[in-house]
Amino acid sequence: MTLLKQQIVKEKDPDEKEKMQRLLTSMTSRAQTRKATEKRRELVRGWKKSEAELVKKGKKPFFLKKGKVFLRVRVGLRIDHGFGDVKRLELVEKFKQLGEKDIDKALQKRRKKNASREHRFMPYKRRSAE
Repeated sequence: MTLLKQQIVKEKDPDEKEKMQRLLTSMTSRAQTRKATEKRRELVRGWKKSEAELVKKGKKPFFLKKGKVFLRVRVGLRIDHGFGDVKRLELVEKFKQLGEKDIDKALQKRRKKNASREHRFMPYKRRSAE
C-alpha cells in the first residue's frame, strides 16, 4: 500500500490517479474489514473457551445469539439496538478500552445521532385554519 501511495503522488494523469486512489481506498477498506472480522472471531473464541470451562464445572451452556439485546455498560445506561450477543461483546470491549471522558463523548454522539433520527420521523405540525 505504501508503494501505491507513492505512485499516486508521482502520477500525472488525473484518470489514472483517480483509479489508483480507488484501488487504495478499496485495499484499506478490505484491511479494516479483515481486522474487524479477526477481532470478532477472537472475542467469540475467547467466549467459547470460557463457556466450555464453565460447562465442565456444571453450568448450563449459553450460546451466543444474533437477536435483539439490551446492553448495560454503566448504571442508568440502556442501549437498545437490533444486534446480538457478538455485537454486544464488541461494544463492551470497546467501552472497556475507552477512558471516562471518551465514553461520555461516545455516548453523547450516540444520543445526538438517535435524537436526529427520531426528529426525522416526527410528523410536521399542522396549522388549523381558524
